[in-house]
Amino acid sequence: MTRKGYIPRGDTEIAEFAKNLYNYTLSRHAGWSVPHPKDWIKIPLDEYECCLGKMQNPNRGRIDIQNKNERKMNLEKALRTYIQGFIARNPLVNNEHRAQMNLPVSSANYSSIGIPTDQVEADLAFPGIHLVELVNIRTVGKPGGDPRADYGVRIHYGIIDAVNNKYRISEQPKTGDDLPYSVFTRRKKFRFDFDGERGKAICFCLRYENSKGQAGPFSAIIEAIVP
Repeated sequence: MTRKGYIPRGDTEIAEFAKNLYNYTLSRHAGWSVPHPKDWIKIPLDEYECCLGKMQNPNRGRIDIQNKNERKMNLEKALRTYIQGFIARNPLVNNEHRAQMNLPVSSANYSSIGIPTDQVEADLAFPGIHLVELVNIRTVGKPGGDPRADYGVRIHYGIIDAVNNKYRISEQPKTGDDLPYSVFTRRKKFRFDFDGERGKAICFCLRYENSKGQAGPFSAIIEAIVP
């Protein structure tokens, strides 16, 4: 859905793009089942705007310019991660939403690509404390469907905990639909940082999505303890 140049390059333009995206998703993230934008966008946006403001000072120096450029790169990375991970392939986000966020709209020409029929699986890795990584994301057995339909993988996840707040589910999930959050990726591995959740059970469930956001069958539930 998204093309490489959808984020503006201009200093002021990228700030306006980020603020618009943040404000638009602020009241919609819960309905879209995506993380709150303040957890991904607000801090890099605030830091960038602070550095950008210093560019108005006629006595600004090389360090000020360097800091601004670094914060701009951080902001762009945060925007791409949030958009590609949670917005771009989210079936709850339609073309009207994308237009309001100044994102490219999806093409309607998907008739030649069907809904995924392959299942997906992955292995677990634990690269550090409170870090859980899904690695070797792959098709179960021999692919039998249209490989174009296996455009990417949506990872549904949740933490089993009686307290009902961020990432929480109160009982063992039976399917991916029981997991409150999801992220889309086209990579063969994906790392999660569950800071503050050590010792708790985290559950994942994966399925392929085509480029229209249509989903295939869920994988088995993958469960681990946050290290």
